[in-house]
Amino acid sequence: RGTMEHASFQDALVAIGDPLAYNTAFWRNTAYFQIYTVQPYRHTAFGDLSNAGKFDIEPRSAEFLIHLSRVLRDGRIVSYANLAQVEESPAEAGLKGLNRTYPTAAEFLIRNFTVAHLPVPAPTPLDDLPPSRYFADVGWVAMHSALGRANDDIHVTFKSSPYGSFSHSHADQNAFILNAYGEDLAINSGYREFHRSPHHSGWTWQTKSKNALLIDGKGQKSQNLAATGRILKYDTGPRHTWTVGDATAAYQTLQPAGRVKSVLRDLVFIDQRYLVVRDRVELATPGKLTWLLHAERPITWNAADATALIRGEKATLTTRLIAPAGVTWRATIQDKFDVPVDPKYAGGGVTGFTYTGKWAEQSHLLAETAEASASHLVFAVLWPERDGQPAKALEARLAPDGRLQVKRPDGRTDVLTLSEAGVTLQ
Repeated sequence: RGTMEHASFQDALVAIGDPLAYNTAFWRNTAYFQIYTVQPYRHTAFGDLSNAGKFDIEPRSAEFLIHLSRVLRDGRIVSYANLAQVEESPAEAGLKGLNRTYPTAAEFLIRNFTVAHLPVPAPTPLDDLPPSRYFADVGWVAMHSALGRANDDIHVTFKSSPYGSFSHSHADQNAFILNAYGEDLAINSGYREFHRSPHHSGWTWQTKSKNALLIDGKGQKSQNLAATGRILKYDTGPRHTWTVGDATAAYQTLQPAGRVKSVLRDLVFIDQRYLVVRDRVELATPGKLTWLLHAERPITWNAADATALIRGEKATLTTRLIAPAGVTWRATIQDKFDVPVDPKYAGGGVTGFTYTGKWAEQSHLLAETAEASASHLVFAVLWPERDGQPAKALEARLAPDGRLQVKRPDGRTDVLTLSEAGVTLQ
């Protein structure tokens, strides 16, 4: 929504017929950031979200996207905006009463008037777009299996941003979110009842609430410009999308000077079907590593094979942790936030157009290495499945030379090698 505020000047240029209106790389690509990172159904996302921590293609966003499509003559934007569940336009809804929407009904009326002479372009299918995209300026990578078809889509978002954890950003460098088949599975945990509430600042801002790592129980400093990440690699091939994030600087903010030497995370999205995560952490002194996973529904953990299961209504996510021989896990499932949600919100006492979600407790897996080490290597294989059924069998083995063998639930076997030269899949 914040982008709409800065569009007013562009609308003034449209009104006077200036060819510079919306004619920069930023504005031409603004819609595509939402196309790749926001689904039609409510799900979690990175950063501050008001509606019980979830976002979808809101009617206000959809109307602004249609506005952009008229100016830019881009039918793909129309196809995406049409996925929104809009019963009446924001302008019409706002004029029925003194609705304090953001933006206001009057803003939409004026904006629509400036482009009334421009037709809405015909929808263009989204399936001819690349399934993955790297947004280099903000350090986000989005990966899809069926872009624009939410019920068939596996959607992974990864963040390692040079902007740190300041303002509406959180301490979430090298964190990921995974949605699949119309449901959010590996979520960005927590809520923002109101800005800087005890829960918002004490849980939602913190690394512990992300699908990320802790080093001796500590993550990254929140609200800090120095807690940065960076994307080191982004590569696509016939069978993979591969990205590497470097969150070393972010983890250094809460550790003694010189202790954190390197914190790298690879994500490999294979065959647009499942995700492999590799974590490499180098420390000057030994420490324990905690691998974090969060869900709306209870997470179950099988210690025998280091496997977690998230069972949703439409889909499941099976996650298996793999480490070199000798590494063992001490896992706990936490079903309460460290800092509770404000009772007025949790009890449903606050209502409004931005408070229609549920402020329920969530589930949190904390898998900590039993032994301290100065060097950590951890793989995770995440397999989403349709219809709320767990994966039939997910086996994975790490060879001494670093190759990962994955025996997939669909009967296939992959051997993954990651090196500076690239990704090899056999």
